Amino acid sequence: MPVVPSFLTESEYSAVARNMLLGNPELLSATIDVSVGDEAEQLLPWTYDTSFARQMNDLNKLGSSAQSVPDIYAVTLNSAVPVSDSIRGYHKQLEQACPPIIGIDANSVDGFRFFLGEKQRQLSARQRSHVAELALAGTKDAYVCLVDQYVVSGRTIAIAAEMLYASGAGQVTAIRGKWYTDAMKPPKKAEIQSLTSRHASFMHDVGRLAATHSLAPIS
Repeated sequence: MPVVPSFLTESEYSAVARNMLLGNPELLSATIDVSVGDEAEQLLPWTYDTSFARQMNDLNKLGSSAQSVPDIYAVTLNSAVPVSDSIRGYHKQLEQACPPIIGIDANSVDGFRFFLGEKQRQLSARQRSHVAELALAGTKDAYVCLVDQYVVSGRTIAIAAEMLYASGAGQVTAIRGKWYTDAMKPPKKAEIQSLTSRHASFMHDVGRLAATHSLAPIS
C-alpha cells in the first residue's frame, strides 16, 4: 500500500480519538446529503455533532432504504486519507465487507471556478480526466459517502460532490469534521482500497471503537 505522509503526530492521538469518538447528542449530526449546486457555506459543519462515530452510524438513515452501507467511499485528498483506515476498522468490527475507498482531489482542479449563465459549470481538461477516473472507479449510479475531515470553507465538499455527480453517482452523502491537522499530498496514483497512512493501526482502532460505541482506551 502507498503510505501517505501526514502532519498528524502520535502526540495528537488522544485528542484525535476524542474528536472522532465523543459526540454531542444535543446537536444534529453533521452527516448531510449533498446536491449539485449546494453553496459552500451551507456545508460548514460547526453547529453540528461532527464526531466520526455519530456520522458513520447515521449514514444508514440518509442512504437508500434498499441498502445499509454506501456503495463506495470517496475520501478527499489529502487530509482524509488516514480516515480510510478508520472506515476499514468500522466495517471490520461490524463484520461487514468494506466498500471500495477511492481518493477525490477537489483542491488541485480549477475548472469549477469558472461560471457561465446561472452557475453552469465548465470542466477543465484536467478535471474531465479526473471525473473519468472516478467513473471507472465505480461511482456510476452509486450511493457515495464523501469524507472531508478538514473542513474550512465547505468549498472542497461542494466541488467534490459535483465531480462525483458528474461521474454518474446517484447519491452523495458527506460526513464532515476537523478531527486532526491537514495532511500532505499522497502519491498521485493509488489503487482502490489502498489508501492508507503511517497511522493505520491507530486509525483502524478508532473505527473499531466507533462501531462499538465504546469509549474504552485505544489499545
